Amino acid sequence: MMALWRPGLHPPGSKFQAALKRALAAAALLFSATAFGHGAAPQVKEIRWPAHGDGAVWLVDELGLLDERADGYHWLCDDTVSALVGFDSAHSVDLSGDVWIVATRAGVYRTTDRGCTFLRVDGPLTEHVVVGLWGHPDRPDEVLTSTQTLNIPNDVWRTTDGGQTWTPAGIQASGRVRSVVRSPADPDVIYATHADGASRSSDGGGSFSPIALGPPTEDFPDGLEVLPQEFRLLTAHPADANVVFGLIERFPESFLVRTADGGATWSIIMPIEDAPDSMAFDADGQRALLANPFLGLLRSEDAGMTWNMVPSPGGLGCLSVAPDGAIWACGRGQPRPWVAASTTDLGGTWVTALDQYTNLAGTWMCPAGTPTALACAERCNPGDQACLDGLFPDAGASDMGVTDAGIDAGADMLPKPPPTPGGSDDCNSLPGSPSPAGLGFFLLVCAIVRRVLTPRPANQHR
Repeated sequence: MMALWRPGLHPPGSKFQAALKRALAAAALLFSATAFGHGAAPQVKEIRWPAHGDGAVWLVDELGLLDERADGYHWLCDDTVSALVGFDSAHSVDLSGDVWIVATRAGVYRTTDRGCTFLRVDGPLTEHVVVGLWGHPDRPDEVLTSTQTLNIPNDVWRTTDGGQTWTPAGIQASGRVRSVVRSPADPDVIYATHADGASRSSDGGGSFSPIALGPPTEDFPDGLEVLPQEFRLLTAHPADANVVFGLIERFPESFLVRTADGGATWSIIMPIEDAPDSMAFDADGQRALLANPFLGLLRSEDAGMTWNMVPSPGGLGCLSVAPDGAIWACGRGQPRPWVAASTTDLGGTWVTALDQYTNLAGTWMCPAGTPTALACAERCNPGDQACLDGLFPDAGASDMGVTDAGIDAGADMLPKPPPTPGGSDDCNSLPGSPSPAGLGFFLLVCAIVRRVLTPRPANQHR
């Protein structure tokens, strides 16, 4: 099989035609979305393995959290936190499984009773849209998060007490924190991109220092400098903390980039007429997968230096590596499967792990009268076929029957109105949570607009 790209060789066909086809496909998906939860089509958006789970998986989606148990997946509705904010990410911070934290559009929430009661953590994060949770593999109480709030300086934040208190790293970005990667080779090494550039931490996220913002201008065919809004990190090499992969997102052609010196310099690996969703390595770091919304999966056999197409189901994204080395993926823009796993051949064969909500074993069990028991009792159970029929084929609202009237909660349980999502640095101040296809189309248009409108030095040309 021929490599997808090598220096000096571009894929055949018109770049503009290919990009236009992708834009039209994204637009079609945007306007054909059927079911909505908190403003977005229900779909799994995060796959992780909690420290207490013995290999069981957590799936976070627009309707809550799915926990894999011996008899199948059990559903925790996100209304147990609030009917307004939804889950962005969830992380277990102790080996007992009692204590977790969740990131939401209105701060961080914490449970100490296995998800039966959530309380919002007081402090500055209550004013923020909080995105992502990245735990330290050897210190469960130590977790990072980031913020993407409009008109407030954003930062990477760290807790060392299981989410009870949070301290900013001092980046103080003028817009959103765009991406965060913790190195699996050295978990104290953290990389971040944000509205003002790119940064690296060598002390577990306590402080950050600036690094290069992608490759130099002369390395790009169009001769344009990299904008902070274009630079997104994908993953770090599992065996070398200085090797990190990222993406320069442009239209009609993005660029996969790599650093081998901890961000001091970056080089272009290949141009790609897509915007890769995620990247994952196998355990030894020699083989890797790259998930693309439209091109599909690419695989590398040489630590990410060259890439080949891999026949696979369409629309796979959010690649995650399981403790046993299997690669898991979310379905993006596809009705089925929602979650699939490749256990033996790094993307060559996929097995369905979750097919929408059709194979749920049950709902979350909590004592009567707890906030979760009350809130989730008001929700349509997506494990029931009647609920499933309402959720998917006929645009039924996924928050059917939601009410806060039955929640016996103090004032500290009720959130303030969520902050405005997004950041002032780019086109990410969107109401609610759009579908990935809709967001992709929106950002595609934004990429064109900001490239046209961003001032450049006099010696550069559009």
